[in-house]
Amino acid sequence: MQIFNPTLRGCGISLAIAATSFCASAQQFPQKPVRLVAPVEAGSPTDTIARLIALKLSAAWGQPVIVDNRPSVNGVVGSDIVSKAAPDGYTLLTGNSGTQVMNVGLYKKLSYNPATDFSSAAQVVTSPLVLMGSKHFAPTRVSEVISAARHSSNVNFAVPGATAQLATLMFNSAAALDIVSVPYKGSAGAETALLAGDAQLFFASVSNALPYAKSGRMRTLAVSSLARSPALPDVPTLDESGLKGFEIEYWVGLFAPAGTPTDVLEKINRDVNTILGAPEVKAKLSDLGYTPMPRSRIDFDRYVKGSIDRYGKLMQKLGIQPVN
Repeated sequence: MQIFNPTLRGCGISLAIAATSFCASAQQFPQKPVRLVAPVEAGSPTDTIARLIALKLSAAWGQPVIVDNRPSVNGVVGSDIVSKAAPDGYTLLTGNSGTQVMNVGLYKKLSYNPATDFSSAAQVVTSPLVLMGSKHFAPTRVSEVISAARHSSNVNFAVPGATAQLATLMFNSAAALDIVSVPYKGSAGAETALLAGDAQLFFASVSNALPYAKSGRMRTLAVSSLARSPALPDVPTLDESGLKGFEIEYWVGLFAPAGTPTDVLEKINRDVNTILGAPEVKAKLSDLGYTPMPRSRIDFDRYVKGSIDRYGKLMQKLGIQPVN
């Protein structure tokens, strides 16, 4: 005998409607403009990537993707805003290796938790950093920089972000130096400082370094990857330059507040990966010195969390003390 249970049947219908509704919402996403927070100055490397992806996603989605610049030292303010936003996919963060990894070990009390307050959506690009020298600063090789810094207290680093900050601390440790770091809200301030001679060194992204390398207005001293950058093939690595094993990379990716529906995250991931596969986008990113990084969001999330652990251990090994 079949027993009819209206309560259970009603529950089943409700669950079916909820599941259908959830899938439909993801398939129809987005139904209104999307806010893409860039926690950096306009014109900075992360901002450049944000605007390129926003333009392409706007075309793919038929909805405006609006870049909202919220610059602050190490991108803390903009990252915090997104961590507390509604988890519906309509507020995203253009995060980077600094905001999502390095800040964890650089601050005692960070207003957001990169490991738990965000859902990884898509990695976009990766790139080494470039050690740049002011034309007002005589050294043309890393060995000369080290010698000059040992004999003068008038050498300092301009630091435009958390990844550059850690690279600076790693450089000091590897070279047994104590070069003073001066923080800036973005790369524009750091570049201005070097051009004026107010700072002598800074770690730039390849995209920011290229125009100065071509014009000769700054010196390109070394790159932070173990292999030379295809965009700067004549520039040695720091490893080649005597700082054995020196390696740090800069990357950019999209993040949503924790709790954002999985199907929405998957759609963002698929669409960003499709964009990164387009020949014109590949060419544009290559011209800027970036390597496109299409990958699954699960793989990206595993990479981010692994990097938090890796660089956290490195900072402890280097004796880096987090600040308040």
